[in-house]
Amino acid sequence: MKLSFSLLAFVTLVFAALVHSPFAAEPVQDVPKEVRPIDVFMRRKLDLSRDALKGIVTEDFALIKRTAEGMEKMSRQAEWEVFRLDEYNHMSAEFRRIARSLAHQAEKKNIDAAALAYVQLTMSCVECHKYTRGVRMANDVPAKK
Repeated sequence: MKLSFSLLAFVTLVFAALVHSPFAAEPVQDVPKEVRPIDVFMRRKLDLSRDALKGIVTEDFALIKRTAEGMEKMSRQAEWEVFRLDEYNHMSAEFRRIARSLAHQAEKKNIDAAALAYVQLTMSCVECHKYTRGVRMANDVPAKK
């Protein structure tokens, strides 16, 4: 219990630090940013992830399950598939497996296992985004429109 509380506290502090960082880049005011469909899609995934963390912190198991299922469902949509590469497909399958695990732990009302699954899900996002940036840079492939 002590480990899970520490893990949950750590995740919460990291999330709060990222959201409220004084070093966060300010958007350039005079240059409008193009809003691409993939940006909107990924924002929805980020919103679901944030809501999953809220569910974990408040032990709202219905919210955890709903957001995990929503993320798993998103990962099956056409917008998700930015590359047709084996490594990318493997990462997507792993994301779905972890999202299902998160939903399952919510059903079991196991907050410790749900918190761990959330951390694993977050790490899978970070790894996949690092990978896709690397593929784009290596192949000079623009982001999907």
